[in-house]
Amino acid sequence: MDTYNDRVEKTPKHYYGDIVRRLIFSAGILVMLLAIFDEDLLSFYLLFGVVAVLVIVFLAGFTSPRQKWAILVDLLVSSVGFLMFEYFAISRYLSVDTIFDTVFFLRQLTAFVFITAVYFSAKTIRSIF
Repeated sequence: MDTYNDRVEKTPKHYYGDIVRRLIFSAGILVMLLAIFDEDLLSFYLLFGVVAVLVIVFLAGFTSPRQKWAILVDLLVSSVGFLMFEYFAISRYLSVDTIFDTVFFLRQLTAFVFITAVYFSAKTIRSIF
């Protein structure tokens, strides 16, 4: 039987998967919020966003120190999420020319959550491999 102490001993010293899991789940929630407020990209959210949120939450559920593939996928998904939402944020800023815009703020916040997940995913991968 696998006890708590056995799991703790098998967990890499620099494992940040729990943080990454929370960040990815939070990013999924932010994408759902953006679908409500972001009229410019409504078709994106209808076609891609709903499926992406489901995949993101599914992935967050699989993140564990035993699933090395999940940690690699966390890094990939977080990187793509950051690139997309930072691009969307910059695009919005260029069109409204202010940082005091709800859609810009939510896009930028989503990008920030994803880049933070990239950082902790990379630290975990460095430790494991």
